[in-house]
Amino acid sequence: MMFKFVMLPPNLRPQWPAALAAAVPDCQVEAFAAPADARQAIVNADAAYGTIPPELLKLAPKLRWICAPQAGLGGGWSYPELIESEVVVTNTRGIFNDHLSHHVMGLILAHSRHFDYYRDLQQNHQWGPGREIQHLPDCTLLVIGCGAAGAATAALAKQFGMRVLATDARTTAPPVGVDELHPPEALQELLPRADYVVMIVPETPTTQGMMAAPQFAAMKPGSYLINVGRGSTLVLADLVQALNEGKLAGASLDVFETEPLPADHPLWGMPQVRITPHVSGEGPYCWDRRLELIIENCRRFAAGEPLRNVVDKRNWF
Repeated sequence: MMFKFVMLPPNLRPQWPAALAAAVPDCQVEAFAAPADARQAIVNADAAYGTIPPELLKLAPKLRWICAPQAGLGGGWSYPELIESEVVVTNTRGIFNDHLSHHVMGLILAHSRHFDYYRDLQQNHQWGPGREIQHLPDCTLLVIGCGAAGAATAALAKQFGMRVLATDARTTAPPVGVDELHPPEALQELLPRADYVVMIVPETPTTQGMMAAPQFAAMKPGSYLINVGRGSTLVLADLVQALNEGKLAGASLDVFETEPLPADHPLWGMPQVRITPHVSGEGPYCWDRRLELIIENCRRFAAGEPLRNVVDKRNWF
């Protein structure tokens, strides 16, 4: 079946339209630099890639599928007109699993073996003293959000001998490496058992602000928090208070309620906090994987087959 596919930013590479047209001959591809440039083309488009704002969706009566350019969408992306429409939305979840899991394990290893402390000694030209190593086989990891990336993290943690607990809203069977899988409602009971708490949850109506003062109070004294999911899922002010009170050993944060993190935010000055600028999913081959997913779903769309990575529009993931 021939169909028209309009491509828009973000995360759009110049060479993609030609590559897509060559891979899926039934796909008529048109690419634009901005939504305003696509106002005429979208009128008879069957599908689109990129962010389609409400004013563009109103001009697209034939549109049946939108390929979102990212894994996590959030409330701003899933506006009412799109939710109520018959348009199917897919996302790019799954293409960052190895990078996210490697980033998390790097942070766990850095904390357990005090790499920051030894870096500071080196900068001051000091030799020791050493610090007691945290033995990972004696530690429990709690993965909040055990989708594909969470499962990849659990599998790596298990290779280091950790006991792995997990929560997830969709997964019903424990993935490889997960010792216990629980529904999200069990979070409060699981937090006291974990030495490391890793958040890889998407932003949804139920995950916004899910880690706040009550959750930090329930965490095991001396435990460590990592967030590589979405900044809106964690209340930073409550985390800062928990860190100041010495409740947690520290935290590593890659995502924030406001990005970039304001220069005057107290987190910058906390030595027990590691900050990275939303890079945990970055690494080789992501662009190739994104294009491969687009091509595969275009092939399926042309053939009338079910699409990969269909999003629950009301729940944003």
